[in-house]
Amino acid sequence: MKVSMVWLLSSCAIAAAARAADSAPAPAVAVASTSAPRLARVAVPNMVATGVDAALAKTLTEVLTIEVLKTPGIEAIGMADIEAVLNHEQQKALLGCDDASCIAEIGGALGVDALVSSKIGLVGETYVLSIRLNDTRTAKPLGSAYETVTGKPDALINVIRSKVPEVMRSLARKETAVAAGVADSAGGTGHTNTGASLNSGSRQLGAPFRVIWPAIGVIATGLVAIAAGGVVGGLAVANWVTGSDHANQRIGGHVYYAPGAQKPFADMNQLAWAALITLGVGGAIAAGGIAWQFIGGVAGDAEARP
Repeated sequence: MKVSMVWLLSSCAIAAAARAADSAPAPAVAVASTSAPRLARVAVPNMVATGVDAALAKTLTEVLTIEVLKTPGIEAIGMADIEAVLNHEQQKALLGCDDASCIAEIGGALGVDALVSSKIGLVGETYVLSIRLNDTRTAKPLGSAYETVTGKPDALINVIRSKVPEVMRSLARKETAVAAGVADSAGGTGHTNTGASLNSGSRQLGAPFRVIWPAIGVIATGLVAIAAGGVVGGLAVANWVTGSDHANQRIGGHVYYAPGAQKPFADMNQLAWAALITLGVGGAIAAGGIAWQFIGGVAGDAEARP
């Protein structure tokens, strides 16, 4: 009866541990933000014209705005948006905005990262075109281009198309580096944190070792079984002590028992076997869980590396 109760308690403890391992919630998985990176805002005011028809300067400004907008990672703010934000005095100042204080003031009012200053002039029959990109925070030039065109002004369109990527290259490269730095800080490992695998036992990327939670549950179940075997072994020892207290001394190689001493020894034998079996099963379960965790954790960590 006593052995049956011990086995029943041990079985219940192991079953409870297994259910707890199965129902344990999966660890939170850090998933990298999928929001689009911030675009660099660039204002493109009207081209300053010298000796050139205003209609031509306006058309070239529109071409310039479209070409700036084509640059990856750039949001172009055209003249219509600029006029909606700046007052009349600020718009007048914008036409000759070359010094640091003006660039910073206009850039702050528009909320842009850079300001494109462009000029078109006519010397004889030669058009002179210049484009410059200024950082509104530092007022330092990020890129510039200069070109002359003799003949019809149609060629100025192709000049703008070829020069804008050259002018914008520095800002585009800068914004790409900033975006890469933000992605790295989110991932924490030098590779972007796009979210750990959602398979069983997934972990947050960047952890030193992959934790396989079902394996942890198996290990816990094995430890519970080992603990139950220890309890059963303790009962066996207790019965051995009880039987020894009732036993008489050994005479001629035989032990003579007092009344009531044989049953504790019989129970001791059953409990000892039960303890050995429970300890063996628990040890095997725990060892299997440890092997699962170690092998799977190393493999998962290797898969997570770039």
